[in-house]
Amino acid sequence: MLINLSKDIHSLTEFKRNTTEFLQRIKQTKHPLVLTVNGKAELVVQDAESYQELLDTAELVATLKEIKLALEQMQPEQGEKAENFFHELEQEIRELLPKRYRKRDEVLGRIRQRVEALPIETESRVQTWKSAGQP
Repeated sequence: MLINLSKDIHSLTEFKRNTTEFLQRIKQTKHPLVLTVNGKAELVVQDAESYQELLDTAELVATLKEIKLALEQMQPEQGEKAENFFHELEQEIRELLPKRYRKRDEVLGRIRQRVEALPIETESRVQTWKSAGQP
């Protein structure tokens, strides 16, 4: 999906005059079209399928970056104790669910039961990480 400088850069005015022709070309070649205003690149027009591929690729790259970070953090002593992790999780849930929410304690109880049923030792470590920009 490389841009061909001689074929894929046009003025916005030219695009307005020949919209149908340009849209057919975009659909056929799957190449984005760069539109200029006063000689400067201002807009990119692209078919929906190619745009979705671009979004999927960006999501994949973000996921791979998070996996890489997680693998780096799996080195010894970079995780946190499971009991600390689950205690923090319970605190977050308490903050999210107000006291007046009648089922809060029921929800927390179910979570505690599931945690206790996990096949982990008290001293085992859970590898956790927080994505960039998340609290």
